[in-house]
Amino acid sequence: MPGSHRSRHPVHGFTLIELLVVVSIIALLLGVLLPAMSGARTAALQAVSSSNLRQLGIAMNVYMDDHDGTMPRSTHFGDGVDSWILTLRPYINAPGTNASFGDELDNTAFDRVRLCPADPQGAARLQRGGSSYILNQHLADAVRDPFTLEVLSDFSNRRFINCPSCTYTLFIAADGKPAELAEDHAENLGWQLAPTPASRWGAVLADIEPGRFGGTGPDVEPSNESGISGEDMLEYERTGRSSYLFFDGHVASIEAEVLAQLVIAEPFADFTNPGERQALAGGLR
Repeated sequence: MPGSHRSRHPVHGFTLIELLVVVSIIALLLGVLLPAMSGARTAALQAVSSSNLRQLGIAMNVYMDDHDGTMPRSTHFGDGVDSWILTLRPYINAPGTNASFGDELDNTAFDRVRLCPADPQGAARLQRGGSSYILNQHLADAVRDPFTLEVLSDFSNRRFINCPSCTYTLFIAADGKPAELAEDHAENLGWQLAPTPASRWGAVLADIEPGRFGGTGPDVEPSNESGISGEDMLEYERTGRSSYLFFDGHVASIEAEVLAQLVIAEPFADFTNPGERQALAGGLR
């Protein structure tokens, strides 16, 4: 037909080899970019969590200023509802109308600060009034002999803390730790009672999350329902790192393996005890 013509140059598609090369390049790029993106996301989550811990530390110090240096109590020594996290709520929130706790405080800031963004139990803790962050049990109240009521140790007031920069104050709770408000503290007074390094590491993993950021491996439930037992416990959750609030208000990022070495050392020195911790000052800062 006039005005029409056909191209005399044949159109070629990609050959199989060319397609394979393109697919290989894409796979290589994904292999390079995805870990970097995952690492950036992990770093961002830890930065937010560290910021939460700092804000809780500030609120805690202001509370102590108002109460002659006394620490807010945990439910361990109280009536089950007298939790440090609720005690600090007025120091975090501003007046408002979001009365989710039946009062006139705006709980937006409180709900944000008490939850770690990487906590898979965050929604449950939000609903049940708990927190992703738990208090060092040594700081909650004086420890007394159950029979004589003699004070065995007392670090419940800032004047008893000789090394604020090396005293652990808040930990990130383990995934398996119940989400209820009553679980507002670590059971670290009992860590030293574990008979072996493996069982001691298991007790720590039931309480806190040493590999919260970047860690791999199955979580250990408080009842050890995972079936992990004996020396096998030593192989779990020793990657990644976590954030810790210290009494002076600074937050440190500590590798899970570094913490594991402290826990499994023989003889065991309770590094969470402000009294024993003085000898380890500066080691993890």
